[in-house]
Amino acid sequence: EIVFSSVSAEGLDTTWLGRHWDDRVVGDLLRLQETRGVNPCGEGGEFETLVLDAPLFERRIEILRAVPDWHGSAGLWRVEEARLVSKG
Repeated sequence: EIVFSSVSAEGLDTTWLGRHWDDRVVGDLLRLQETRGVNPCGEGGEFETLVLDAPLFERRIEILRAVPDWHGSAGLWRVEEARLVSKG
């Protein structure tokens, strides 16, 4: 489970902050590559992600409260409260 934690490229707005990485994300990023020149891998600093769960994690991260923090053309998804949750 992956979410967008920071965006800083034209075409990536507040709706991307906290967005879960799903099947639609790749298509959306590829369209932004064509129209805005966004690197779909985020290698140019266009975005950062936060991994909340993965097979190698003993527990997953549950976000209890997060808020978008937008400044000019860039923003962060500021996690204010989170907890670790058992997967069993």
